[in-house]
Amino acid sequence: MRERLSAPVVVDFNITKKCNLKCGFCYADAKNNCQQELSVLEIQKLLDEFQELNIHVIRISGGEPFCHSEIKKIIGLLGKYHFVVCMNTNGTMISEEVANLLAESKISRVAVSVDSCNPALHEKMRGVRGCFQHTYKAIDWLLEKCPEKLYITCTLTALNCDVESVMNIIEWCSMKKIRHLSFQVTADVGRCVDKKNLLMSQAQWNTVFGFLTKMRGEEKKLFPEISVNPTNESPVFYQYYYPLKNMGELNLLENIWGQKLEEKVEYISCVGGNISVAIDSNGDVYPCELMFGRKECVVGNIREKKFKELWDSASLFDEIYNKKKKDLNGKCSACENKFCGGGCRATALNETEDIWGSENGCPYEK
Repeated sequence: MRERLSAPVVVDFNITKKCNLKCGFCYADAKNNCQQELSVLEIQKLLDEFQELNIHVIRISGGEPFCHSEIKKIIGLLGKYHFVVCMNTNGTMISEEVANLLAESKISRVAVSVDSCNPALHEKMRGVRGCFQHTYKAIDWLLEKCPEKLYITCTLTALNCDVESVMNIIEWCSMKKIRHLSFQVTADVGRCVDKKNLLMSQAQWNTVFGFLTKMRGEEKKLFPEISVNPTNESPVFYQYYYPLKNMGELNLLENIWGQKLEEKVEYISCVGGNISVAIDSNGDVYPCELMFGRKECVVGNIREKKFKELWDSASLFDEIYNKKKKDLNGKCSACENKFCGGGCRATALNETEDIWGSENGCPYEK
């Protein structure tokens, strides 16, 4: 059996379930309550342990982190630690005062969610009328106070996965001189399990990814830096491979995206429980944040045991790290694409009720 790392490199830490928006695609299925949230003291003890374990990156999310009643105190705690801190936010609660706080804080990256430059479409995706203006004002404050920390994240769904929408947000970021723009591929997890109409079609994705490949190839002439984040960690993402194969331009995998077809995978490529781990607002520990809410994936709670004890004793983490692709169930086990590590375990679990199942969204056919 292969041995996992002595501690994760990255921790995804959802400090609250509470959120002021109602995004139909939310992976965390955030709610307007804060029952059983870890206290500030419990959070501090956990951060102390992360420091002792030499964990490199903490990504703070929710829910909406700024809905936490003690968020300013939590941000203040971060200054004494050596790890890198990133924060994901919808931006609606960032005032000039909060922007100043973030500018002076240990947080090195503030990722603000913007799904469209069209107010009506952004608000349709985010589920609350009037939220657009608050997010855009927050971005202006962050550009004024700490532009180097600002990242924009655009979640692609069936509603905004088209060339016009994507081009508009790229041009808007360029005009604003925003340095980083990340497109997040929607996964069949969280609320999307019951709202599959939000999942983009393969035809939509083929068109948009082809366009993004072209834009990334030209980005030396452009702001911002463009990245695309699928929900798996294979040497070659199938979300990259199939659109470029369809275009007859597989050479762009390496030339534009730095992915090499000659790489071969024996074990599944899921990094949950080895490189990364996720902690929910009540202290439950999961392999990955996309598994939040799946009780069968909880390996314990930090209120009952220290994080290190849970990490060392988690049999699910060992199973994930030692699972071979040929031992998956469904089409993944017979897949001829040796560069693929079997896709996303969280997505497969939600689609098939089997953590070792195969993703329905992958176009591969034997």
